[in-house]
Amino acid sequence: MKYLDLPIVGKVSKIILGCDHYGETISEDIAYKQLDIYLERGGNVLDTARLYGQEYDEGPSTSEILLGRYLKHIDRSSVVIATKCGHPCLKDKSKHRLDSKSLTNDILESLEELKTRPDILFLHRDEPSLPVDEIMETLHSFVQKGYTRTIGASNWSTSRIEEANRYAKKHNLTPFMFSELQFSLAHTTKEIWGDPTLEIMNTENQIKWYEKTMLPYFAFSSQAKGLFSKALSGNIDSLAARAKTRFLSDTNIKRIDRVKEVCMMLDAKPSDVVLSYITSQKSNGFAIIGSSKPEQILDSLSNTDLVLSEDMLRYLDLRSDSLS
Repeated sequence: MKYLDLPIVGKVSKIILGCDHYGETISEDIAYKQLDIYLERGGNVLDTARLYGQEYDEGPSTSEILLGRYLKHIDRSSVVIATKCGHPCLKDKSKHRLDSKSLTNDILESLEELKTRPDILFLHRDEPSLPVDEIMETLHSFVQKGYTRTIGASNWSTSRIEEANRYAKKHNLTPFMFSELQFSLAHTTKEIWGDPTLEIMNTENQIKWYEKTMLPYFAFSSQAKGLFSKALSGNIDSLAARAKTRFLSDTNIKRIDRVKEVCMMLDAKPSDVVLSYITSQKSNGFAIIGSSKPEQILDSLSNTDLVLSEDMLRYLDLRSDSLS
């Protein structure tokens, strides 16, 4: 397992376990098996959210509740817990929940359900029309009160993160120290995805910004819902319809062929290459994995030390025509 030592939170594994659907479509028994497998193989970051398993605004999070129970049986200091608050209203994403009252309600509920403070508290979404001042003041107060150790921005643009961190620096507040966004070898866009509130890293400017700032980022849908593994095993038809819409494009079909070549060269599996694509970047990329099946978690963790060369990254990106 590859790790980075980061300020405040310490050693962080480059592969993160996503805990969406825990206690909802993923039973407690299966979730516990996944958590055990992940921790036994060196992972130490669990990513959840108020939204996960939530049926109505400000309702309980089945994921946080399940994790709260699980954490009683392990050494809490051995894991980094990340959760997210401030998701827009469930029935109308145009209605933000980034006001101080909503954020405070969310973190207090997280503290109750997790039975511990999160190490990282992300804002789940942004509302670009809102000034950053109240948002950053509120998040800083959470750190001061001991509700969380540090903060991050999920689905925030680089320009908004910069704006927020300039304000934080000017007023001696806690800055965003992490980001979470969609990123993988498979190219997609907000329009194709069908969610304008997401932030997807798919431009050269974004990639260069993360390389320049070295702001750690957690990449969700890191394996494009199994696109590469399923395509190269001859099971592309088993890809979910929504995943086909989001990821099955001419560009990504070319990348599938190149993943096959790199797999043969390295004697690796598609999942190894696709995850290493993120963890081998010049920037501080961390890949979030998740599945409803423990064996797929095992598959994702089978070769976590793999490092792809710059030539391989360029080739997979379709930025070069051959492997040297």
